[in-house]
Amino acid sequence: MKSINTEIIIEATKATVWQVLTNFKEYSNWNPFIISIEGHCVLDSKLSITIKPEGGKGMVFKPKIIKYESAEEFRWLGRFLVPNIFDGEHIFELHALGPNRTQLIQRETFCGILVPLVFKKIGPSTQLGFEAMNLALKEHCEKQHH
Repeated sequence: MKSINTEIIIEATKATVWQVLTNFKEYSNWNPFIISIEGHCVLDSKLSITIKPEGGKGMVFKPKIIKYESAEEFRWLGRFLVPNIFDGEHIFELHALGPNRTQLIQRETFCGILVPLVFKKIGPSTQLGFEAMNLALKEHCEKQHH
């Protein structure tokens, strides 16, 4: 198992951050990494997600939302072909640090027999993608909030 963990502090309310994070139709306007999500942010629904790592090719995958707690956390699970080949569980968590201050934790855990092989190729660019997305989310939320 391998994982990527990132976090950022956003000077905006948790509600503002959640609204931006779950408004998939607007991702193309601010998100440099996850350039589109089609589907609805509800438990057990399937999404169609397009990511574009910097310097890499775009990739589409179709995960299922496996946890949804409004303004707290949501997770999706993506699989390559069948379970336990290459699974990725993507997690967004929000924590209020004050009335207008929110911590975003964005992480992904990978497991399956292809992880050692695939992670070497995608790990560094995925980490950079998460960090770029976090910064863009921060800027977008702080612009809306102020």
